[in-house]
Amino acid sequence: METKINRIAIMCIDARMNQVADRMNDGKTVFVRTAAGNPPGVSTTLETLISKYPITQITYIPHTDCGACKFTHSLLKNKGNSTQEIEHNLVSTMRSYAKGNYSNICGSPEDLELKLKELGTEFILKKFPALKLETRLEDTSTPVTGQKTLVLLRPSERKYSEICNSLNIPEGSTYISQHYNLSEAICDAQLSISALHITKLIVGITENEERSKIEDEVAILGDSIRPITMGTDVNILIEELQTAQERTRLY
Repeated sequence: METKINRIAIMCIDARMNQVADRMNDGKTVFVRTAAGNPPGVSTTLETLISKYPITQITYIPHTDCGACKFTHSLLKNKGNSTQEIEHNLVSTMRSYAKGNYSNICGSPEDLELKLKELGTEFILKKFPALKLETRLEDTSTPVTGQKTLVLLRPSERKYSEICNSLNIPEGSTYISQHYNLSEAICDAQLSISALHITKLIVGITENEERSKIEDEVAILGDSIRPITMGTDVNILIEELQTAQERTRLY
């Protein structure tokens, strides 16, 4: 059957972007969610989708009050260390911009949000010049409340209200990460646990080998992982996690 998908939407994992995505969900859009909505960090996933679907447009929507931007800003200003995956998929974008001179880094997390939007737009235009690009900065100033959950999924056209209902978790405090690349997924898991106060992780990636690698990467942050099955199309791993950043494995 011929696919209807012709657009990719790139957004942050932030729970406040779920309703933004659902409002623009037309059944023809496949969603990619990554920390800070950083396009260079999902290059492999974008290439996979463009080879899989007849994509004609990319919609790129970063947002305000971004926890991942605040985390990145702190690392850059304080010259701190992160994990290898966070460095490669997120922080390196701004390190490249700074070119070793940290006075080049903008003065506040809000400035960094604007700079990441600029760099992300430049990246998409250069890498995918044949595709139409739509971009805007979404205002998400209302804070997230309640127990925060991170769900790791493949990119899809499904509505987040449906995904959250199927998992019996609140949409308003559920962060969504969607990739094809394992390193990208691990980056989001590590950052969410260390910086965003995530207390529950749900891995909806069906390949056993990838689920095992994610388990290995985040196990240092928690005490136990147990596999369960929810629905008919995803194998889920749920882990109750501690959020202490100092327990993150550094490189």
